[in-house]
Amino acid sequence: MDISGVLIIDKSAGITSRKVCDRVSEITGVKKVGHAGTLDPMAVGVLIVLLGEATKIDPYLKNLEKEYVTSIVFGKKRDTGDKDGKIIEKDEEFNIIEKKVLEKVIKNFIGEIYQRPHPYSAVKYKGKALHKYARAGERIVMPPRKVFIKSIDILGVEDNRGFLKVVNSKGVYIRSLAEDIAEKIGTYAYLDQLVRIRVGDFTKEKALTLDKLQKIADENLLKKHIISPVEALNMQKIIISNSDRKKVLQGVPIGNFISSEYLYEIENNKKFAIISENKNNLYAIVEKDEKGKIGYLRVFKNS
Repeated sequence: MDISGVLIIDKSAGITSRKVCDRVSEITGVKKVGHAGTLDPMAVGVLIVLLGEATKIDPYLKNLEKEYVTSIVFGKKRDTGDKDGKIIEKDEEFNIIEKKVLEKVIKNFIGEIYQRPHPYSAVKYKGKALHKYARAGERIVMPPRKVFIKSIDILGVEDNRGFLKVVNSKGVYIRSLAEDIAEKIGTYAYLDQLVRIRVGDFTKEKALTLDKLQKIADENLLKKHIISPVEALNMQKIIISNSDRKKVLQGVPIGNFISSEYLYEIENNKKFAIISENKNNLYAIVEKDEKGKIGYLRVFKNS
């Protein structure tokens, strides 16, 4: 089926993000299906799934802000950092997490911080995901990376469990965050539950389960639920005529056919989209660099 667009899927536990894409492919009949931002098998919630030509906008969706709700068990450490792993350390003296202690410690993790990717993450080392090394008995230690956490809110505490809501940028590993918080407290921790409730403006409330997607497809209502690449992109957009689209495909410099007035309004170091008059078609993604020079990043020939 010739479909290009975005589906927001509510991923269930126990399935990989890749398997979700495979299932979406089966349901929709679209051969080329990918996702923007992996969710671990134990995690649930918002997964952005890209269909057809829309797979090309993947790099421009991965930087969207993410929001998680998580349950953290303190006092025990599991090799995977989540409930699916085996216990490798226990703190026999730790029985309860105090809210005031948690409040004090999480302040250290808000803003720009350095975080080491978890050994059971999808980060690649020499072309292979870290979790594949870990499951083969080889633990690769990666250097810390600078990441940004916008906020951490305590939703509650109960015995040795803490319930948090975390809003963060790309590259934050909640399992690593839980273990780092615990280390600061002086104990261990692992994730008991992880729910991604939002990616950018896409929320779990509006996401489709795979069962719901199948029902929609059976009723021939699929196209009503597919989001256009134009709508999915959270960036400034400039509308051009159909005749100017040919100039985009030919690689004609943007300044030759788009008013300098529109281009002046774009800040330096910003990406923007060139779209059709009906706002349904994405023609190109363009960048205005730090010196104000404008160049194509991606042209969509089939949009």
